[in-house]
Amino acid sequence: MLKLLHSRRVLSRAIRYPAAGCRWSSSTATGTATAATTPSDGDEFDVVLAGGGIMGSCAAYFLAQRMDPARICVVERDATYKHASTPLSVGGVRHQFSNRENVLMSMHCMDFIKTMGQELRVPGQDAPDVQFCGDGYLLLASAAGADTLRGNYDVQRECNAPVELLTRTELGTKFPWLNLDAVELGCFGYRNEGWLDPWSLLNAFRAKAISMGVTYVAGSVSSVACDGQTVSGVGVKLNDAGEAGEELFLSCDYLVNSAGPHAAEVAAMAGVGAP
Repeated sequence: MLKLLHSRRVLSRAIRYPAAGCRWSSSTATGTATAATTPSDGDEFDVVLAGGGIMGSCAAYFLAQRMDPARICVVERDATYKHASTPLSVGGVRHQFSNRENVLMSMHCMDFIKTMGQELRVPGQDAPDVQFCGDGYLLLASAAGADTLRGNYDVQRECNAPVELLTRTELGTKFPWLNLDAVELGCFGYRNEGWLDPWSLLNAFRAKAISMGVTYVAGSVSSVACDGQTVSGVGVKLNDAGEAGEELFLSCDYLVNSAGPHAAEVAAMAGVGAP
C-alpha cells in the first residue's frame, strides 16, 4: 500500500485540480518518450514517488490527470526492472478478498483494464495490450476453513462481485479433474478474474505517464529531509553517479513511498515505522 507522508501544505492547495471534466495537458509531453531523465540539483516538485514499479507508475498516471504532470517526479532504482517485483509477479486479478476495500479496488481495477487500451494509449503508438486471460480464480477450503471462505464470500457478494460458492459435489461436476480429498467448499470467480502480463501493464502506465510530462529519474532515494513531521525534499543518488555517490536534492511537498520491498528503508529515512 502506498504511504503518503505529511506535507508542508494542505493537499488541496498543493495539488491544483483542473476544472470539472477537464484533464491537465503538458507542453513537455513527447508522445513517445519512455526513457528516464535527469533533473537538476534543487529542482522543485509537488510530488516525488520513491519507486516506479506498477504502484508508483500507476499513481503517477492518476496524479497526472489531476495536477500538473511537470510537478511529478518518479525515482526508480532499477531502470531495466530486471529485479523489480512487478515483472516477477504472476499478474493475478481477483475479487476474492476478506476486506471490502480490497474487493472494491479490485473491481475498479478490472473496469479500468477493460478500457485501458484507450486510456493508456500514447499518441502515435499502438494501444497497449496486457493480454488479460479471464479464466477466473478458484479458492478451495477444507472443513476447518469452510466458515472463513463463506464469510469472505458474503463480503464479496455485498460488493456485487461475480463469485459463487460451490459444494464438493458441484466442484466435482464443474472441475472433474480436481482431487477433492479433504476439500469441503470452493469459491469461484466466474467473471472478471484471471491474470495478465504485468510487464506490459507496467510499460503502459510508465509510457503514458512520461508522455503526459511526468519526470522519471534512474536512481535511488538515499535520504529524506523532514521539517518536524513534514517532508521537504529527498536526496537522490543517480545510477550513473559512480563511486563518489554524488546526490541530487529534489524539493517536494509530498513523498509517496511506492518502493515495494524497499519501502521500509524509505520510511525509515523519514523516521516512520519501527527502528
